[in-house]
Amino acid sequence: RGEMNQIRPTFSMVGFSVGAISTAEWKGVLLADVLEWMLSEQDQHKDRETSLAGHKRLKAATERGMKHVQFTGAEGLSASIPVHKLLMVNGGDVLLAYEMNGESLPPQHGYPLRVVVPGVVGIRNVKWVTHICLSPDEAPGIWQRGIKYKGFGPSTTGVEGIDTEKIPSLQEMPVQSAITHPENDTVIAPGPGIIKGYAYSGGGRGIVRVDVSIDGGETWSTAKLGDGSQQPLHRAWAWTRWECAVDVPSTSKPIQIVCRATDAAYNVQPDTVEGIW
Repeated sequence: RGEMNQIRPTFSMVGFSVGAISTAEWKGVLLADVLEWMLSEQDQHKDRETSLAGHKRLKAATERGMKHVQFTGAEGLSASIPVHKLLMVNGGDVLLAYEMNGESLPPQHGYPLRVVVPGVVGIRNVKWVTHICLSPDEAPGIWQRGIKYKGFGPSTTGVEGIDTEKIPSLQEMPVQSAITHPENDTVIAPGPGIIKGYAYSGGGRGIVRVDVSIDGGETWSTAKLGDGSQQPLHRAWAWTRWECAVDVPSTSKPIQIVCRATDAAYNVQPDTVEGIW
């Protein structure tokens, strides 16, 4: 978003850069199991263990119109995800998490309980959870129904006259990559060099390729994929690190380093942000 703001201000002026992402090891219980257990409480405990194996009551709830799971945090933030995420294999790996990296959740990361929805935009991973409910509707509030985390075309510079509630809310993240070395506006010596970064795509789609250019996209080299590339291609919840060997030309002019990632569904990251903003 920081690069987009350099072209034209976005609706949110918060200039997220390459550091607005991380990865961690979480421990908790599957949200699908918790909801199934609670539904069985309303059904006089019939077939509880069998139900947990197939999430039968949760599936039945969707057939009755319960299409969303709403979360509310202690600070008042509300967000939701589609129930179908929980009906994926392994409950979509959606957790009610109480540990992070082998320790109790730190306060800033949601102690005592938070939602972890892998493959989905961070705002749906509600911290300090106080309420969870099934609903026919998305969660209320600007973070779900307003202009926050909605997608608009490059020609849309304002939302006057637009019913933002009818614009689909962002859930799965699009494929993207970022350069972490060298940093922007760094002086680098001519000759052999290494460009490093990470790539990620939502929905569990693994990264299959990252291309790197040091001439603004005129020519490209394929990066070597590192940590994270061993994840299952359709259950890849963490980032993939990459690095690319390049030959930096001897020039007094600035060079433009560009990267673009391709995920397991062969979605390709745009070369530049100008075309999408």
